[in-house]
Amino acid sequence: MFSKIFRSYMPNLLSFILFLPSCDWSVSRKSADQLGSALKIAGGCDVGVDDQVGLSTVAVVYHKELRVRAGKTCSGALVGKRTVLTAKHCFKAGTDCQIIFGRRLDDPQAQSINCKAIIGPPHDDVAIAYLVKDAPSSYKPVPYLTQKDELQVGETILLAGYGKTSWDAPDETRGTLRSTGWSQRISKFYPESKTFRYEGRGGCHGDSGGPVFIKRKDVGLTLAGIHVSGDPNCRQYGYNVDIRFLADWIEKTVAEQEHPRWNDRAF
Repeated sequence: MFSKIFRSYMPNLLSFILFLPSCDWSVSRKSADQLGSALKIAGGCDVGVDDQVGLSTVAVVYHKELRVRAGKTCSGALVGKRTVLTAKHCFKAGTDCQIIFGRRLDDPQAQSINCKAIIGPPHDDVAIAYLVKDAPSSYKPVPYLTQKDELQVGETILLAGYGKTSWDAPDETRGTLRSTGWSQRISKFYPESKTFRYEGRGGCHGDSGGPVFIKRKDVGLTLAGIHVSGDPNCRQYGYNVDIRFLADWIEKTVAEQEHPRWNDRAF
């Protein structure tokens, strides 16, 4: 009797196993389409030690008393040796911060560097965290799009960050670098707010400021945006700042901070 029931459910069981989310981001575009939003930061896969995503994604701690404190961490993208791009709304309580370099924030080998936030233009949810010294040599700044670059609806994106595994998970689940894999696509642009949208699961609480990557021929991993908001349950959609419209501000701001008067005493 049992063997008959087992045989009747075997095809469905095999299908379920075959389409479980995978952490191998080298899967084909067809495979990624089949997996859909099952690959996600909210419950998604940890970023591996050798994954290029982890070489330019960092955590932003905007409460300096503790390395990780509930509700006090965001994510960011390293775009220069001393420059991290992140979300403005992470700095409502002040501009002092720390950047954490490591896959897990509770890792004793993770490195931290103090920083000061430089708030972006009035209507744009973006900020630069400027470090007091260069990032670790193992980390690599990621190139980012400019206004001359094209970005299209349907283009595949990857989100990364240190946020919660689901909307109802405790804050203690923050602190591990995770990625959606190449499982999301741009669904709509909003030029008036300099943002674009994706559908399905993705960023969650703590992923604000995290990088939204694309791949470009002859360049590889490229920053297209930073994650700034989504539906409260982290299940239906998300919004990202379109970095193309802020590239000039980023370059100008970084150039200003490189002035000799900017030094460690400012912190």
